[in-house]
Amino acid sequence: MTSKPNDSTQDPVADEILEERVREEFHREIRHAKSIEIQVHNGVVTVRGPILVDEVDKLISCIEAVPGVLRVEDHLQAHQTQPLIQ
Repeated sequence: MTSKPNDSTQDPVADEILEERVREEFHREIRHAKSIEIQVHNGVVTVRGPILVDEVDKLISCIEAVPGVLRVEDHLQAHQTQPLIQ
């Protein structure tokens, strides 16, 4: 699933810097943040990994709010219960 694009009038941010910013933000919001893999390419953030269903929207919103993110590609595996998350 792909989220809607952010305002493309933002100044571009280097992928490495954007990745750091994104990780910093979502590590504060998500209980099992270490299980989430992210890749950044030209302002597009791809997220993969197991996550609790009730945290998916929070994660995507958090990433979209980071300055420089143009779009989020959601390849998350949402689970109902915590034991499936490592």
